[in-house]
Amino acid sequence: MSECWPRRAIQRFETASRRVNEVLAIAAGGVTIAIMIMVVVDVSGRYLFNKPIVGGIEIEQIMLAYLIFFSFAYALVVGGHVRMTLILDRFGRRLRLVAELLAGVLGFTLFALLTWGGWGQFWESWLAREYMPASIDLPFWLPKLAVPIGVFLISVQFMVYFLTHLAQLTEKRQG
Repeated sequence: MSECWPRRAIQRFETASRRVNEVLAIAAGGVTIAIMIMVVVDVSGRYLFNKPIVGGIEIEQIMLAYLIFFSFAYALVVGGHVRMTLILDRFGRRLRLVAELLAGVLGFTLFALLTWGGWGQFWESWLAREYMPASIDLPFWLPKLAVPIGVFLISVQFMVYFLTHLAQLTEKRQG
């Protein structure tokens, strides 16, 4: 018998979310390399030629925001976040799935609220045309944009996490 349509829809949603997060994880890796290159060039320029990159530290801070927030959801995809396996491993399959469902709901709720708050911070900075105090003009909204994007993606991933575990729980009941 073929799979039911909700399970197929969840799998498609999960696959799309995974692909988006894999692309952003690769982008975060690229940002890591760019930060390393900038640090080497900045330090070399400072000590060899007495010419550091103007605003280099601030540019690296902006890049760091994207590195951090673009990696959050991918860490959940691959199971890289801290988990309470000491306790969960003692549960039976059904109770473990219920605990995973609770974690999905709590994670989604927390990161959805952070998305809302992060968007507000970004939007206020955008409207005020806020700039970082640096030797060059750098928009402060630029690193603030990484926050709502990153936490939105992890909230979506927690939704996928919840739906996947819900499907596993209901499959057990049907089987």
